[in-house]
Amino acid sequence: MVTFTPSAPTAGETFRANINGTNYDYTVVGSKTVAQVVTAMATLMDAHANAVCTDNTTHITCTATPAGTAFTSYSASVVDITAPILSQTTAVTTPTSDNTPAYTFTTNEAGTITYGGSCSSGTTSATVGANTISFNTLADATYSNCTITVTDTANNASSALAVTAFTVDTGAPSVSISLSDSALKIGDTSTVTYTFTEVPTGFTTADITTPNGTIDAVNSTGNPLVFTSTLTPT
Repeated sequence: MVTFTPSAPTAGETFRANINGTNYDYTVVGSKTVAQVVTAMATLMDAHANAVCTDNTTHITCTATPAGTAFTSYSASVVDITAPILSQTTAVTTPTSDNTPAYTFTTNEAGTITYGGSCSSGTTSATVGANTISFNTLADATYSNCTITVTDTANNASSALAVTAFTVDTGAPSVSISLSDSALKIGDTSTVTYTFTEVPTGFTTADITTPNGTIDAVNSTGNPLVFTSTLTPT
């Protein structure tokens, strides 16, 4: 005969009884008394083929069956069978010129961090709450397969947290300039075409220097990489 006596139950706690290698787990949901936990666990444990389990308000008693059968092993403990829950707090700014960008996520349990996809980091431990990590050096590219997983001390692994896709771009854009007429004289005009390697932001005449002429407004075209203006020599 063996006796199991659960301690004061706390919401989210899991009580585990083991009889001859079989685990019987009961997770406390909401507010429960010891008597309620005892009753619930006794019902679970009584299903064992070689045990008859009964309960009172404080403990569970199991008797081996048939008579004379010995328990080969038994134990009772509070165990953690709940995996950490992760959420994204701050995504990587995209596009970013930082090739070791920062990322922040939140976990409700501490544990060991593992990385999936094309991203990695020297940070391998997470604490409860917000955690900011920096990814190891990344080449210029778009990253859409990065994941983060946290495994707690009881070896429960979280679901993989998908890092929102981001683009690393550390190269400055370049522009090529062509004129429809390069042999200009006073009174002539020429269409100037600006072709960028990347889509520019806020490209205006203020970005253009014309020591021997004037430029009118910069005009967009159907191609976001290409702009035009009119040059008038002076």
